[in-house]
Amino acid sequence: MSISVQRCLSCFFLATMVSVGLLLGGVVPGAAAAPAGAAEPIMVWTQEAEGLYQVYLSRQVDGQWQTPQAISTNKKLNIVPAVTATRAGEIWVVWAVFDQGATDLYFRRFSDGAWAESEKIETGLQANIAPSLLVDSSQVVWLVWSGSDGQDDDIYYARWNGSAFEPAQRIADNAVPDVLPVLGLNSKGMVWAQWQYHGEAGYQTRTAVWSGEGWSEPVEASPSFLLRRLEPAASVAVEEPTLEFEIPDFVANPDTLSLFLPEQEVQSIPVRLLNRQGQEAGKRQ
Repeated sequence: MSISVQRCLSCFFLATMVSVGLLLGGVVPGAAAAPAGAAEPIMVWTQEAEGLYQVYLSRQVDGQWQTPQAISTNKKLNIVPAVTATRAGEIWVVWAVFDQGATDLYFRRFSDGAWAESEKIETGLQANIAPSLLVDSSQVVWLVWSGSDGQDDDIYYARWNGSAFEPAQRIADNAVPDVLPVLGLNSKGMVWAQWQYHGEAGYQTRTAVWSGEGWSEPVEASPSFLLRRLEPAASVAVEEPTLEFEIPDFVANPDTLSLFLPEQEVQSIPVRLLNRQGQEAGKRQ
């Protein structure tokens, strides 16, 4: 399955690579994702309004994007949002808030037809950035992000326990930066995390899989998805079906978008990360 996201003269081409069959701690991710349950796409992004950067959300209903709604309500710098949804129709948004040198995570949930107030996620870390969200096959909400304890950046995760996110825990502990995580769910219902690890050759992709009791040892792997930027007149031959939609004009900066697309392995697709990974992958081709 490949996905192309088009807006005006810019075309983003995202090709999922899970069919390559990367061996991740003894688990081969499936090519089809377990459905999250929501029937329509959702997108979140950041946009400047009256000198403030706020998080906005729009849902697609009957093929039409709805009027954007502000999700953040503070007067701080709100950035890098992620979004997912449950079978019951709950929508979850997590984003980073930068204020006076600190970067914290906040979340907001849509449930029973109404939005709850935004809440800070207490992580105990000095900095928190680049969240990614996922709803697993049991409808448990998972969160990963890059966090700093003052020593270096590591990848942390937490799950929603019904009333709050559990305390932050590392997926892997090392002495080098780990950044830009993404969560995925394979066809067997297994949660995986992928991120960039700073090794001897620079940043490299690492992946770990949740066994039900803990994370597998991280292994180096090719990125699970690539993005190619195409010239306006260019075209590309795709052997597999392509899912396409246009980003509406009211999104001023598509690079800030995270997209929830139903029944995809990566439920919250960060366009900013896909751009970078696609450029790196293109150099290896």
